[in-house]
Amino acid sequence: MRDVFQINHKYPERRLLVAESCGDLAPYLPKEIRSSLVLAMLQQMLMEDKADMVREAVIKSLGIIMGYIDDPDKYQQGFELLLTALGDPSERVVSATHQVFLPAYAAWTMELGNLQSHLIPTLLSKIEKLLREGEHGLDEHKLHMYLSALQSLIPSLFAIVLQNAPFTSKAKLQGDIPQIEVTRFPRPISPLQDVATIIGSREQLAILLQLYDYQLEHEGTTGWETLLWVVNQLLPQLIEIVSRINVASTACVHEFSRYFWRLCRTFGKIFTNTKVKPQFQEILRLSEENIESAAGNGVLTKATVPIYATGVLTCYNQEEDRKLLVGFLEDVMTMLSLSHAPLDSLKASFVELGTNPAYHELLLTVLWYGVVHTSALVSSVRIATIPAFGTIMETVTQRELLERVKMQLASFLEDPQYQDQHSLQTEIIRTFGRVGPNAEPRFRDEFVLPNLHKLALVNNQQSVDSKRLDIATYLFEAYIISEELMVNHFLPGLRCLRADMEQLSPEHEVILSSMIKECEQKVENKTAQEPQG
Repeated sequence: MRDVFQINHKYPERRLLVAESCGDLAPYLPKEIRSSLVLAMLQQMLMEDKADMVREAVIKSLGIIMGYIDDPDKYQQGFELLLTALGDPSERVVSATHQVFLPAYAAWTMELGNLQSHLIPTLLSKIEKLLREGEHGLDEHKLHMYLSALQSLIPSLFAIVLQNAPFTSKAKLQGDIPQIEVTRFPRPISPLQDVATIIGSREQLAILLQLYDYQLEHEGTTGWETLLWVVNQLLPQLIEIVSRINVASTACVHEFSRYFWRLCRTFGKIFTNTKVKPQFQEILRLSEENIESAAGNGVLTKATVPIYATGVLTCYNQEEDRKLLVGFLEDVMTMLSLSHAPLDSLKASFVELGTNPAYHELLLTVLWYGVVHTSALVSSVRIATIPAFGTIMETVTQRELLERVKMQLASFLEDPQYQDQHSLQTEIIRTFGRVGPNAEPRFRDEFVLPNLHKLALVNNQQSVDSKRLDIATYLFEAYIISEELMVNHFLPGLRCLRADMEQLSPEHEVILSSMIKECEQKVENKTAQEPQG
């Protein structure tokens, strides 16, 4: 034990040895020393040691210690250590926490019966507090810290639901053991978070799963306290939290989507269809008589929409699941458009879905629905689809899908009924400006830039000065440089734009003249160099 007292040694290698020794010796130490002196030393090193490798070793030793501590009075100290570890600035320390310390602490929490009574509710209340305090700026790092811990606890939560089910007495290992589908569970973050490991064996888990599905489908949840807690307390609280997430925070939307996806995949398809979806559907209330509720502060404008679409409706990928997702997005599009509500929640759904190429075809189906919509507000519905087409332009590289996007946007630009549609033109220019730098280069050069040039030409003929200045301003912000097409489209477009600004906004005309001169100089230089090249 001599090394154990060298926790402040000047060489990190020596302190590392101390941290590792605490875990190695844990099984052989008297329990009083293990849960007092050794735990206190590890706590001090976690809080004070500057070396990442030492703190990482501390975390691994804490994971071992947790397997041997049987003093319930140390539970709260363990929880504080967990929060410290999750908030550590080093990624390797946080990773070790999820790999070793958190699963070991969760196992002890399950033994004490504290998982549903303390650990999960406390993390949820910390998220709620963050949201209350973060109205003027949410601490996304802390949100990630708490939510990633909740996500890591999903396998433990499911295990405790199985272990306390009405059918546990029937779960006998005899006869043919059913097979567990390879894709039944999401890949665990750590081998210690594998549901089979927590339950005890894959065979035992297989039998429990079979009984679990049968119970849900035929006999219900009466008397099943652990599952009723998930249905009646956890899910409503999560859905309430989600409604307060800022839909513009793509990181938060993504985090909660991943949480719901893991929860639904772990608890299974029957649970997702009968317990999760109905609660979201009750909140969203997508029907014609609820059009007014979609406006203003209605839930359809909140993060609930993208999190339900991408966290719940993408969990399973059969034909009926994809149809449900398409139908939901189409209904949201209709409701938001008809009620003149902001479309941010729909855009957030497209951004999250657009990152997965498997959903690009589906997104185009939904967008086409918006294009051919027959409501009285058809123009606004179609205009609402333009930013979503832009999202696909930014994320897709497949030529076939880009051709479909090009065809659709071209039809908007060429359709006579839209020739004087000011809002459509501004939305297209804004979208082109946003996606131009990220779009597939050939698509940008052959479609985006030439159409910016056409819009600049058309604007020269605009007789209403306010509209002309509006379009000119959007064009001014959207113009992007592509040296290959500078001569054919960029310079001519800038010259058209200068003609507008000369009359309407002289301060912009000065900038444009400077840009044109600079571009002309670049072209001249390039032309002069080509013969030598």
